[in-house]
Amino acid sequence: MNWPATLPDWSYPKDSPTDVYIHSATAVGPGKMRRRYSAQGRTLAFQLTVTGAQRATLDSFYNNNDTFTHDDPFDGATATFRWAGPPKYQMMAGAGNPDNRIWKVTLNLTKMP
Repeated sequence: MNWPATLPDWSYPKDSPTDVYIHSATAVGPGKMRRRYSAQGRTLAFQLTVTGAQRATLDSFYNNNDTFTHDDPFDGATATFRWAGPPKYQMMAGAGNPDNRIWKVTLNLTKMP
């Protein structure tokens, strides 16, 4: 499934690699460290401004898709992403009609390796 065309595109995400190492304490000397897995994903976090109607689209998209494709903001290639948590909303402007309300939404995603 692709990112819905009716939702705003991502801009300026925070981008960080996932930790591929497991750290273990030892009784004496430096702790041990080993690779957790060989492929490394990345975590992206960003905010969008959406209308009430777009929020309904995003909620439906979140509830019905565990992974989706989108252009990777790092290199522009099509990549698969999954949700690292649910969308978090903050109302920015109210309106009588819920479809016309303005929301700031924070999204956290993981780029699949």
